[in-house]
Amino acid sequence: MPSNHNSIKTRFTYRFARSLKKLNKNRPASQSMKETYRRYHMIRVASYASMASAVGPKRAWSRAVLWKIRNRTLHRTLMKKSRIHALRTRKVSGNPNDLRKLVPGGEANAGNKKTAK
Repeated sequence: MPSNHNSIKTRFTYRFARSLKKLNKNRPASQSMKETYRRYHMIRVASYASMASAVGPKRAWSRAVLWKIRNRTLHRTLMKKSRIHALRTRKVSGNPNDLRKLVPGGEANAGNKKTAK
């Protein structure tokens, strides 16, 4: 009895197996508790995405799940970029002599080489 290769179960299984294969390729050698939870969460998200994409965009829940996954990834990359940008701007320091001009009595300390930390 031939099975329908275009059925929802077949599409879900194919996509989920492909996602698991991709996740197992990036598997670290040691399994800490944090890493185990992270893998559990990634497998769960992969199964939800596989189910939603197998059903198609006609169902509201599948559109919602795919939208949530897409925006979570987008939000994470934006946060990572803003964090890197914040670290770069924090490392840049101004000239201390310029700051001494702004602070009252700062010119008197301009001759001192030692600064209070």
